[in-house]
Amino acid sequence: MIRRLLNRYRQREPDLIEMEKSALLSFSLKLFGIAISYVFNFVMVRLYGGEVLGIYTISLMVMQMTTILVLVGTQTSTVRFVAAAAGDKAEITSTYLHSLLLVLPLAVLAGIVVRCLSPVIALEVFHDETLIETIQTISLVIPFSTILYINAAFLRGLKRIKLAVTLEELVTRVLNVLGLVGITYLLIRGPSTPVLALVLSTAVTAVLSTMVIWNKYLAADWPGFNLRTTFLRMREIIRISFPMFLTGVMAIAMSFTDVIMLGMFMTTLDVGIYRIAFKIAFLLYLILASVNFISMPRYSETYHQNDLVGLKKVAKHASKLIFWSSLPLLLIILLFGDLVLGIFGPEFEAGAGVLRVLALGFFLNSWSSQPGYIMNMADHQKTSRNITFMALILNIVLNYFFIQSWGILGAAWATAVSKASASFLALGVGRRIFGFWAVHFPINFSIVSRKAKI
Repeated sequence: MIRRLLNRYRQREPDLIEMEKSALLSFSLKLFGIAISYVFNFVMVRLYGGEVLGIYTISLMVMQMTTILVLVGTQTSTVRFVAAAAGDKAEITSTYLHSLLLVLPLAVLAGIVVRCLSPVIALEVFHDETLIETIQTISLVIPFSTILYINAAFLRGLKRIKLAVTLEELVTRVLNVLGLVGITYLLIRGPSTPVLALVLSTAVTAVLSTMVIWNKYLAADWPGFNLRTTFLRMREIIRISFPMFLTGVMAIAMSFTDVIMLGMFMTTLDVGIYRIAFKIAFLLYLILASVNFISMPRYSETYHQNDLVGLKKVAKHASKLIFWSSLPLLLIILLFGDLVLGIFGPEFEAGAGVLRVLALGFFLNSWSSQPGYIMNMADHQKTSRNITFMALILNIVLNYFFIQSWGILGAAWATAVSKASASFLALGVGRRIFGFWAVHFPINFSIVSRKAKI
């Protein structure tokens, strides 16, 4: 029986086998990267205490939010353009250099603005004078983090998954740990030392990844920039990127709506219990992210080659991978949710119902989410933006009413329903646009229907 299963596996299409191997590799590297980030946090707390961890977390948030605003969606459009170029080195080079030309000046300007506004951010927003120095320090890394995002997206578009994930998830974090220990014991020791380690590790990784791309993947005979073609090219990048940027901003807003409204109507303990449950359920998205790391370049490539059969095959297989990889984790959470939360303390066991509802919502959202990603890769990014906007409005309305009626469980239901609704709506819209259901059904309904007729 085992031999028969192995033979069936080997007889499948090589592209699908490669997709599974790449997804597993991406997931493993991402998981390892998370472990390294925990090591970094542990070392930081041991060396500097919990207060510095809070300072670092706020500074990191400022940097990440600024970088996302600066990128204006180019990290997604770069994947799309590079994958669609299908090996055309001149087109690939043009996409990469014009994307950098577009966002780098914005990143430098944003770094200067953040540095100048650091007293306002630290004192007026967070009411902590210590943050002035750390925010000024982290403003230096914004151009480098922008380059790193573009480089990782470029490599994803080329399907250099191992290299992309290694640079994005591992190299920076390993250098971060080494930098923290080295700077602490050899140079300076203070609240801004962890942030300085992050600046140096990100800068080194950005420079190394740029050197690799420049020497290995760009066309040596590319003619260079021309005023007219540069203007047209950058306008095209903005046209494609900006709707994706709005989609990303609205998705981020959705992820904070429940916490903000819980803070308005509930106690801080309720917010803490909910946030821990949310982070555990969010592990389901790690599987989604790992599969999408592989599937998105393939969506762009097959669509722009007018290969709708290949597009359908990739979408259904991606959904299948997500479904069967996420199902065991979902079952563990549903069966042992109270035990998992009990690790954090007996008061957190009250969030077991919240954890189960969120996990179910995230599972449904991940399983049926592929149409939204296809739209972003296939000239329908505005449709994806509109669906996300409707989901955001639904999320706000449901959170407002559900939290007042059912507390943190109401917030969980509001988040789960809005996320699942967005995916199911995209599923129907995608069926109308592309002519197929971009989802794996674990039950073959056509066979069931025929048997019922018999």
